[in-house]
Amino acid sequence: MLQFTRSFLGKIRTTYALRKYSQEFKMRNQFDFGPKPSFKHWFPRHMGKGLIKMRRVLKNVDCIIEIHDARIPISGRNPGLQQALSSKPYLLLLNKIDLVQFTKQHVDAIFEFYREKNVENVIFTELLSSGQCHPSVRQIIPACVNLVQKSHRHDRAGDMDINIMVVGIPNVGKSSLIKALRSGNLGRKGGPEVGRNPGHTRAVMNRVHVSSNPAVYLLDTPGIFEPHITDMHVGMKLALCNTVHDHVMGPSMVADYLLYTLNKHRDFTYTKYFNLPGPTDCSLTLLKHISNETNQFQTRAVQTGTGKVHVKIPDFDQAASVFLKTFREGKLGNFLLDDVLNFEFMHKFNEETELFDDENESNF
Repeated sequence: MLQFTRSFLGKIRTTYALRKYSQEFKMRNQFDFGPKPSFKHWFPRHMGKGLIKMRRVLKNVDCIIEIHDARIPISGRNPGLQQALSSKPYLLLLNKIDLVQFTKQHVDAIFEFYREKNVENVIFTELLSSGQCHPSVRQIIPACVNLVQKSHRHDRAGDMDINIMVVGIPNVGKSSLIKALRSGNLGRKGGPEVGRNPGHTRAVMNRVHVSSNPAVYLLDTPGIFEPHITDMHVGMKLALCNTVHDHVMGPSMVADYLLYTLNKHRDFTYTKYFNLPGPTDCSLTLLKHISNETNQFQTRAVQTGTGKVHVKIPDFDQAASVFLKTFREGKLGNFLLDDVLNFEFMHKFNEETELFDDENESNF
């Protein structure tokens, strides 16, 4: 009983301290990206080749599943995918709901946004659920079968099996979907290897059997971005969700944006997790503290009057990687990074997207 009381009082003190921080703490109003930042160089050659290959095999496909990260349900989707593959029935999965804190208002706003974009079929999923298959996974095959049955299968009218192509940006769960469906429907392990970092799948792969009744096959594809990401906030959100390699902008800068985001949400859970005395708006202060807490140092040779001396200095990039990994695993809380209840934010993304033209093709 005494132990329970102490634990309960400890939680009260922590909650009170976090509320006090929220009331007193002042932070940046805007994030400084520095001179001429750009994500334009993040479009590897295999992405262009992958999209060309997808178009070539489209006649053998009955349905498209696009997967996107539910933490950024609006930002970062590649509209070119839907435009290039729009001749087929289309299902959008917003994955990783275990890492998001939704309200009914948020969900309704997301559905309304996609209805206006003519995306009628949206399912929220958790594909890496520990233990048993998450209920959301069991909705996917019936939804696809229903879409295919309502469509005209011009190229495959006589075929009884169903081929589904899985598309999306990198590291949102495309390979995880195939493994989850094989396990849930066939009781089989295996399928494409799942990578922790973006860009793991680099080619359009062979069909993978995921259901017997009816016979359904999935085709895994490489993650494909838009050729140009012009909005730096979108680019940073993609980096926070680990769909872009940290080295593109540098882990320290991505960690600084994460700190800015957490403070903007008035969520100071990181102070307790990393044993900080209070919240900070300085990423160097935070990373130096994490470096000390996790023993992330690098040795440098320094020339002195008596010769070279080896000294230890904080490894800020490694500390930044620790900070980012902690967030991506949900240990700092669950976040919806897109402000879907903000009219200006939603209106910006609700503008009509132009079809890929010859100028876009030259980037492939």
